[in-house]
Amino acid sequence: MQFAVATYLNTADSKITAKFLKDALNFHIEYRSGYGWWVENGSVTIILQDGSANNPSIEVQCTHIEKDSELLLQRPDIQAVTPIEQHHNRIEQQLLCDCGITLRLSKVLNEDEMGELISLPSSLPWDSKTDACTRRILRIAPLSFREKARERVTQRAEYIAVEAGSLMVQEAHAMQAFVEITLDFQYQALFDAMQQEGIHATTYMQDPS
Repeated sequence: MQFAVATYLNTADSKITAKFLKDALNFHIEYRSGYGWWVENGSVTIILQDGSANNPSIEVQCTHIEKDSELLLQRPDIQAVTPIEQHHNRIEQQLLCDCGITLRLSKVLNEDEMGELISLPSSLPWDSKTDACTRRILRIAPLSFREKARERVTQRAEYIAVEAGSLMVQEAHAMQAFVEITLDFQYQALFDAMQQEGIHATTYMQDPS
């Protein structure tokens, strides 16, 4: 079954709140008989109702939180309640609107922004130096494909190690795995990443230049 889901939000003046959401956050607003003010932006639908509310809030997920915050704070009806702060892997800020709504700006930091090197999903022991450089080299993969690349290079390297009669993954196994799973258009990036790790890339792959 498929459902269209809307959430209700009580505010002191639903009409003023609807206009604010339209002007500040580009919501489409419509007054619907039997519901009241109906606001939506393609991702969420909110039905606004007049009534008391205990600090109603809306989380606004941002791509560029600093820029989005700056733009919103140019409005005279929005004030910052908190500075932009980082809490583990999230950056957050609370803004209070004159209509009574708190906007909670948020951005979830990715592994590159956190400076993290995610552990390999390994099932065999890895040489510590090889493990670390493999995780750094994986940064050449776009974030949207990196988890899959991490799984593929780990599985392939461990298969190569076992085929070679080793119970520990060494540099040669991991680099050969990279060469085998890397698409042609990424060869230069892989070559450069190996060189930056102090690995003689030409041992494993042809110099792309």
